[in-house]
Amino acid sequence: MGRGHQTLQERVKERRSSLESLVGDFSRFVHSFDANRQFGGPSVYFHLKTIEALARHPTAVDALGDDAFFDYLYATLASWGLHRMGPGNAKLRDIDELKASFRAQASKIEQVQQLQIDQLDPRKVSEVAETTWAIMASLRVGIGQTLLVANSKALHHLLPGLIPPIDRNYTLRFFVGRPYIYRGPGRRLLPGPLPPVPGDRGPVLW
Repeated sequence: MGRGHQTLQERVKERRSSLESLVGDFSRFVHSFDANRQFGGPSVYFHLKTIEALARHPTAVDALGDDAFFDYLYATLASWGLHRMGPGNAKLRDIDELKASFRAQASKIEQVQQLQIDQLDPRKVSEVAETTWAIMASLRVGIGQTLLVANSKALHHLLPGLIPPIDRNYTLRFFVGRPYIYRGPGRRLLPGPLPPVPGDRGPVLW
């Protein structure tokens, strides 16, 4: 089977050695990232402000009622490149629509808000993955075909210990070897059921 027709699982398996290298020497990679100082300015400032706003609440669900938290989140997402002026560029949805979509997922967020990705019971991974996918697929963050990128970056700020922010050039290239995941008819992103995307009318790039 040619690389162009590989399944997502085959692509991930192919890059297993890179993942093992990352896990095995994680502290060195973190040090290298910190020394590189590639990110700064508004993207870091508003990110830290959002995390600080979250920390003022006892739980993630409690933070859902805080408009200031969402103000900082909205500014963070814009500074992370999810809203650009001009036709055809990435756009954020109206902040009220974004807030409403988060608040509608309060019951599911409550189920996973205490979990940490590095401390998950292996027997619970599939269940947690299904719940987090259901949350992510229901969020209304960006306009366009960047659901995985936009929604993971937003949800990371509410569940920072469980959901990593995913981008095209770093995360997706590292794990699947290309800057997108094609979800054609009948395809799945990961083993197990994937909730439908609201308004989905066919293949999209996650």
